[in-house]
Amino acid sequence: MVETAQRKSQNIVVDHDTSAEIALRVTFERSGNAQFSGDAELDIDLSQLDIEVVKSVYVDIQGERLHDGRHVFEAQDIEDVSCRMHLTATLSEDGQALSGTYQAIGLLSQEAVTGEFSLKRLRGLREGYEKITVDPMRKIVDLIRGARDSILATHFTTEIPPEDYIEAMLERLRDDIRITRIVAKLPGVPKKVYSWLNRFRRADATTLPYYREFQYSGVPLPFDIMVIDDEVAVQGFANYPEASTYSLVICHDDSHIARSFRATIEAFKSNQYPLTQHIYD
Repeated sequence: MVETAQRKSQNIVVDHDTSAEIALRVTFERSGNAQFSGDAELDIDLSQLDIEVVKSVYVDIQGERLHDGRHVFEAQDIEDVSCRMHLTATLSEDGQALSGTYQAIGLLSQEAVTGEFSLKRLRGLREGYEKITVDPMRKIVDLIRGARDSILATHFTTEIPPEDYIEAMLERLRDDIRITRIVAKLPGVPKKVYSWLNRFRRADATTLPYYREFQYSGVPLPFDIMVIDDEVAVQGFANYPEASTYSLVICHDDSHIARSFRATIEAFKSNQYPLTQHIYD
């Protein structure tokens, strides 16, 4: 038992060059300040650890710039605070790359791992988005039909979705895709703005399998959000509050942004309550 514990406490030292595509954003608090913070999406090739996969990790970063030009910082897995990476790095002259050594605890594997790394800094804002002004609902319906696991959607604006949208959602429920919808019932709007939601209920008024619906009692956002599989996020804008159709949508093909939108919606939970048997009349 003692020998086993000793083996587990030892680090695995590998020549592990994380040269797979890695996006890193580091935001300095202010000019000249040695303290910095940011976040990163690390796509790390684990084949040198006899794990033939690329692991994607989302981390928060806190760090310090040393007097000799090096940077010392720690990255913490956003989803599991027990997974951490300690890094000592040198920033390239063009400010676009960090390279140095790391120690990862539970982040790359079940063991503690040390090695070398090279991180490419993401230039500017991500460009993984698309603005759609012509028939934007068609794009949304395509995304719904492509969902593999889950859909999170809001009904904050007075958008009345077309039949294609409703049918696509019902089809995905029959395919065991989990759908969660957050509804903000606005005062003084026509009943038809909400009556279409009755189709997501059985004859006894209970919600369909794999479907959950919550009503949000706070002040809603002036646009709608949809998150597909935690990989794609869509913002739908109407000429609020009079419009019955979206005037444009912005599609973010970025899993980090999608997770951020989901976290924003989930933060509303203190003002939500589940709708199980309610019918919009």
